[in-house]
Parts: sequence; structure tokens; C-alpha cells
Amino acid sequence: MRKFLCILLAYLSVFCIAFSEETAQDASVDLYEQIEMSAVKDELDQAFECVQTEDGYILYENEVLCAFYESGRLMAKARAFENAADIAPVAGVPLEKLSSYKQGMTIEEVTDAFGAEGLEIMKINLADEDDAGVRRVLVWKTEANVVVQALFELDDNEWVLFAIAEVK
Repeated sequence: MRKFLCILLAYLSVFCIAFSEETAQDASVDLYEQIEMSAVKDELDQAFECVQTEDGYILYENEVLCAFYESGRLMAKARAFENAADIAPVAGVPLEKLSSYKQGMTIEEVTDAFGAEGLEIMKINLADEDDAGVRRVLVWKTEANVVVQALFELDDNEWVLFAIAEVK
């Protein structure tokens, strides 16, 4: 299941970058926040315009990419975006200090250290017994447009891993 999670994260990171201006920018209607993790595919398909990707994921309203269990229950949702730096809040942290943040930090500790709440770009609800639990991926950027993504396990409320990428 960890391998699946890593593949899903990598795919969504690459796939979400491929979207263009078609991605909705109306902050008053945040479809990502509207889609609850208790949702089922049939309900979402009826409520929102959707397209199935070549890899079997469902894209709703060109804004939210979802993966489902065979039962139709939502497994993961991710924001569709062209460039994470365009949507990420600015963290008040210099680039050279980013490497000092380590696994085991809570969302609150990271938020305090960065001086801003991260934007959730992905939520994953794993039902596998070995890796069961909810994961969240939050994103920030520095003033130099360096994007930081952090994956948190909600059950432990701990930072599991993070990635830093310079956006040009």
C-alpha cells in the first residue's frame, strides 16, 4: 500500500501540473473543500461534471482529481493546478532554513515555523490494514518561489515526509 501511495502522490504531482487556465480560480466556490472524504463516486458523478482520465482517475469540474475504491468510496482527492506556486501561501521561512525541518513535526509546529497555514492540495483515506489512516499533503512557497510540500499522517498528526522544489 505504501508503494501505491507513493505512485499516487507522484502521479498526482505530475498530473496536476499539466492543467491550464481552465482550472477554476473562483475562491468563493472551493470544490475541493465541498467534496467530503465520505463521498461516493455515484453521488459525485451526479453532482458535478466529470471526466475519466486515461489512468482511471476522475476529474471533477476541471478542479479536483479523485481516486475511488472498487466499492465507489472516495480514496483520495487532489486539487488540479498548473503551478503549485500560484496557489500556495507564502511561508515566512528562508530557503536555507527549510532543511532544518524534520519528520515527526506536527501540522501545528510546521504552521508556526512557516508563519502561515499550508494549503491542502491532497487528502488520502487508506483502508488497508497495514497503512490505514488519513494523509494530507499541504503546500507552501517561500518568497523566492520555492515550493514546499509536506505529507502528514492525521492519525499521528505528524509530518511524514516533505519535498522542496524550485519553481521557475
